[in-house]
Amino acid sequence: MSESTSLKLKFLEASQAQKHVTHNEALQTLDVLVQLNVLDRDISVPPSVPAEGDSYIVASIATGDWLGQENAIAAWQDGSWRFFVPETGWSAWVVDETSNVQFDGSDWVSGQSGGTTTFGINATADQVNRLAVASDAILFNHDGNGVQTKLNKNTTADTATLLYQTGSSGRAEIGLAGNDDLSFKISNDGANWLEVLRVDGTSGDVAMPQGITTNSVNQGPLAGFRNLLINGCFRIWQRATSAAHVGGYSYDAPDRWGGRRGSNVSGMSVSRQTGDKGQYALRTQRDSGNAAIEFLMVSTALETADVIPLQGRPATLSFRARAGASFSAASNQLEVKIQSGSGTDQRLDDNFTGNVAVASDLIALTINWQEFSLSGTVSGTASGLGASFKFSPTGTAGADDWFEIEQVQLETGTLATPFELRPSGIEEQMCLRYFEKWAPGSGSALAIVGVRISTFSTAALSFSPKRIAPAISETGTWDLLGVGGETNTLAFAGVTQRTCAVNVTTSGTALIAREALTLAASVSGNILQFDAELT
Repeated sequence: MSESTSLKLKFLEASQAQKHVTHNEALQTLDVLVQLNVLDRDISVPPSVPAEGDSYIVASIATGDWLGQENAIAAWQDGSWRFFVPETGWSAWVVDETSNVQFDGSDWVSGQSGGTTTFGINATADQVNRLAVASDAILFNHDGNGVQTKLNKNTTADTATLLYQTGSSGRAEIGLAGNDDLSFKISNDGANWLEVLRVDGTSGDVAMPQGITTNSVNQGPLAGFRNLLINGCFRIWQRATSAAHVGGYSYDAPDRWGGRRGSNVSGMSVSRQTGDKGQYALRTQRDSGNAAIEFLMVSTALETADVIPLQGRPATLSFRARAGASFSAASNQLEVKIQSGSGTDQRLDDNFTGNVAVASDLIALTINWQEFSLSGTVSGTASGLGASFKFSPTGTAGADDWFEIEQVQLETGTLATPFELRPSGIEEQMCLRYFEKWAPGSGSALAIVGVRISTFSTAALSFSPKRIAPAISETGTWDLLGVGGETNTLAFAGVTQRTCAVNVTTSGTALIAREALTLAASVSGNILQFDAELT
């Protein structure tokens, strides 16, 4: 007897006897399979007292009258079990689970698995928005206790975020955007985005890249001296605002920063420039027309006493940088490092003694200012720590073969916080611990000298406290006011971190014993320098 393809309903044949039997059997089949619902799908032993019309999905491992009927629909009709073999795509409502299941060709599975690939509720879904809902509100209610909404991404580099839009244009985004840090972003046009808060996924440190509106937090007494570098703002330039670099490592212009050219060749200069977000920036330049390709580097370092508390802790270097139009580094790359070493109070002369790269990166510069940061963990035995910026030029230098940096900050933690702008007076006092320059100008008094003998006088000299007893140097000629025709030679003795004696030996004029005289600069180029920099 022939039958239908899907439900296997028996067809009535010509001249068939008792056609009503075949017809009634088809109706019973339809009664089971149309709007299919089953009482249970987790039992494999037939119920002992089934009611007429009860249906089940036979579970494994079936026994008794259900033996060998796993996954079939078992229906109790007319005092016996009838079995219906499911086809792929059949759906059934499971009464005890109050949920829908589907047959995927080998098993019954919950939900939409194997079913529709898009679903819209009062909206049209597409291949990007496969679930689309248009509604005044959406409720995800608990089913007994708590409830979770899960956004699962495939890899760390992927995105799992909540995007808030106005007119289908993004305005705010919260989540894991390209990493495993929790970030909060904002936009006023859907194209340009600002990250306003970031929580490090490893340490839990919180950063606010755009800063805080309350000045007392960022710039006032609550700042806490987060920036471990001195003069990262490049406000203090006691030596000069520009200098040609010649020879080995030297402190040329900005306080606390030194420079070096590979192989100690010349053709390098540093200068103060107008900054972008900061008042000033540091420019490091290869002189126009210079063909030497040895590297150019500027760096700064901490005292050992300031390094010890950082041992074994994470540190982050952040800064802003740009390049000149003829910046000649390969691929426009600037090499930036946080470096540590094993020396005591050592400057960062390309490398420290026992040098270790805490963090290193090659960053591609453009002519526009950009923000950068890099992080690493300081060695548990480090006694030196600093930051360096270095590039290796190619070819012959053009007029703008330079890079500039501003707002350089080194801090503990794995996240860069907004640049800490300390008051200028505090920054200057921090610089004076390492270097101090006196340029009194022509005729300006330096000290009152008590004359002891006819050709020799002495007095005490005080200066800003230094980290060690400084090396003192002087240039120019000095006069004893009220005495003419003399030649004066200065010498410094008993130098401490705060004071020294200045001895004046005079020739050409006899002095009166115990006469008080004033030592003064005879020309505007007279200079005294007190140098206690790291060496």
